[in-house]
Amino acid sequence: MNSFPSGGTDTSEPARSPHSVPAALPPPRRRMAAALPFTGIALALGAGVAFLFMWFGADPHDAQAAPQPTSDGFPRFLTGADDVRVRIPHPPQRVLPANTAIVDVLLEILPRERFAGLPAESQTYSALAGVYADRAADWGGLPQLATYKTESVLVLRPDLVLCHEWQGADTTSLLRANGVSVLVLSSPNRWDDVLSTIEIAGTALGTEERAQELLLALDERLDRLRQRARTLPVQRALSYSNLGAEGSAAGRGTTADVIFELLSWTNAAAEADLVGHTTVDMETLLVLDPDWIVVGTMTADVGSTPSEEFLRSRRELSQLRAVRENRIITLPQELFTTASQELLSAAELLLERALADR
Repeated sequence: MNSFPSGGTDTSEPARSPHSVPAALPPPRRRMAAALPFTGIALALGAGVAFLFMWFGADPHDAQAAPQPTSDGFPRFLTGADDVRVRIPHPPQRVLPANTAIVDVLLEILPRERFAGLPAESQTYSALAGVYADRAADWGGLPQLATYKTESVLVLRPDLVLCHEWQGADTTSLLRANGVSVLVLSSPNRWDDVLSTIEIAGTALGTEERAQELLLALDERLDRLRQRARTLPVQRALSYSNLGAEGSAAGRGTTADVIFELLSWTNAAAEADLVGHTTVDMETLLVLDPDWIVVGTMTADVGSTPSEEFLRSRRELSQLRAVRENRIITLPQELFTTASQELLSAAELLLERALADR
């Protein structure tokens, strides 16, 4: 949340990415339909072409026509967030997620044996540090992608790379020039973007059924979350970070904004027309004066953080309601930085704390 500086840690950088980049994905169902060109119509056309070859006495195998789709629907063609149409010739067997947000998605829909490797940050910033911590040792044995650079990727021999649009475009181009399929996904700034990413990933990987199961489970969790959230008055919350130099808040178009939207809470920064991750001073904090302030840990253990210490140590900020009423919530770093379906887990944790406080 400046909260949420990244859930897709940019492997071309040692740190994390902002999540204020607008996503341009259409609604999930429409995207799914557009991504599957080889339906029954395509199969019928393929059969018709074969019939014509046979009728005129030619061997269809001698024709230099485009390959017909197989029973599993491959090859498939998908257009990524960079507007590049990507051909995926067969169900990928060596998939490389290029950041931790995509790792979270693939952990749910792709078996371990189909991973070519994991970003080095996965043990810290993905669900392997949280809900799937029990898998961390086993998954930690996969090859590590240190940086999103051409050489680092090629050595892992992936047949499909999934990355976000903020990751190195030059690397993406060079990988494609080396024959690697790279599908660029949009970073989410709405919950629908997260759902769309899951559906597109399922299409690319040939794991549509598992993707749909995940989407259904998320819908059910979100329904339960909102039913419980309605038992509280609408809360005003602020996602805040301060690592010592200056503080920042997560406004509109950030993953923190998505979390508050899931809860039907008001994002105090967005309410003040702040967009993205914006520097805020103590005077601005006092003006915003949210019911809750959400901060993140710097280590795997949830405890006091530089952000929380700053808020509690400044006499001027003792007037803040969240400070005065002990309403500072600390999220573990894998949730504070997530840009995946784990945003829902973060929302569930915030609601538990709010319900316990009433």
